[in-house]
Amino acid sequence: MESVLIKIVPVIILSDIDCPDSLIELFESGVRGFIPTDGTTLEQITEIIGLVRAGGVFVPLSSLSLQRRKEPTKKTNLVSSSQFTPKELVILDRLKFGKANKIIAHELGVSESTVKMHVGRIMKKLKVTNRTQAVSRALTLSAADVV
Repeated sequence: MESVLIKIVPVIILSDIDCPDSLIELFESGVRGFIPTDGTTLEQITEIIGLVRAGGVFVPLSSLSLQRRKEPTKKTNLVSSSQFTPKELVILDRLKFGKANKIIAHELGVSESTVKMHVGRIMKKLKVTNRTQAVSRALTLSAADVV
């Protein structure tokens, strides 16, 4: 008997409606991306699709801090942007778009290992363990007009 390989197609939602409760349910059900049509350029949509095709997940910045209303809100210690170097701020900005270290390195004209070093420092300063958490914490900072 020959095994059949089923290729799972990632689902990306493109919508002009941004309902936080619906977004949470969509991602919990396996959606890999949500693209708000308001203010999203064709170039950004293309990059998001590429990210999802490569195995990533895209959540718009406006939705990263979403929590179920039933859950208690966690308080986090915010760090000020003065704790980041200018290069770290530039890299953090690119992380918000889900860009890979290699892409960031190319855009900034530095080596990939330099970008990895800066990402590591960013994560340490934000007290997080991965890039997604770093972006989420940065969104919190941005909302507080710190970054």
